[in-house]
Amino acid sequence: MRKFLVVAVLASASVVCACSKGDSSQTGDIGEKLYDISFRKACYKAFDANGDGFLSADEASAAERIEISGTSYSMLAGYWEPGGFIECIPYAIEGLQYFPNLRYFGYYSNGIESIDLSGNSLLTELHLQSEDLKKLVFPSPCSLKKMALFLYGLKALTVPASVVELENVQCLELSELRFAEPSSLKVVGKECFHGCKQLKELVFPEGLEEVGYYAAGGLDGLELVSLPSTVKSLGTNAFANCKSLRRLEIRAITPPSIDRSFEEGSCANRYSIFVPAQSLDVYKTAWPEYASRIHSLSN
Repeated sequence: MRKFLVVAVLASASVVCACSKGDSSQTGDIGEKLYDISFRKACYKAFDANGDGFLSADEASAAERIEISGTSYSMLAGYWEPGGFIECIPYAIEGLQYFPNLRYFGYYSNGIESIDLSGNSLLTELHLQSEDLKKLVFPSPCSLKKMALFLYGLKALTVPASVVELENVQCLELSELRFAEPSSLKVVGKECFHGCKQLKELVFPEGLEEVGYYAAGGLDGLELVSLPSTVKSLGTNAFANCKSLRRLEIRAITPPSIDRSFEEGSCANRYSIFVPAQSLDVYKTAWPEYASRIHSLSN
């Protein structure tokens, strides 16, 4: 009888061990599916609501906001809105698909070259700042509405069709910029493309209405800008100090509102402005200070 009790105790202990934190197949611990240990520990700390040492599927599903910041960028966390901040410096961010209700994602650190957001179809806001990040995989389908990127290494970007407001695309190495169709883009924010010295063309999609202050100002390599028929306003110095700019196309029949948007005073900025032929005289009347630079798109 005593021998039987010993065996029973050992069997019970083995069951307890099998259900330990290390066996995610038994516990359903989402944390064990996060590859990077630093990221895993930070998620336990931030999202283990009941404090049992596990991250359940329900707890992961409840997370709608994640901001990851190392110490060098910690001042940026919560800049837009508070909450969801986890401080760590991961070597990889894998497993974001286990947070299916994520609406906001922010990453302000270095050391990671790629982030995969393909499993986060409900994501609506994206804010990234990194010297090393070079590749982004967007969700499909995509619900992103607002996006701000401060990335030194990104060379090519296709803005998802769902994006309504492009706050920033300050990417020093960016040489290829496209907009997925049919685009929802309405607003290009102030100083949006500041620092994009490698960009040669900015061809904005139909639907765009507003270009903010100095949005493409100071881009020495920029040669062509094309604005759609829907554009309604151009901010102060929106296309100023662009030394290589030779052609600005505006397809709107009604002249957009402007405020020194083309910086008349600088010889380096006396690029030609092309507008619809039927509106040529209307533009020259509306913008007398630029009349000598305005030409018909048919030319």
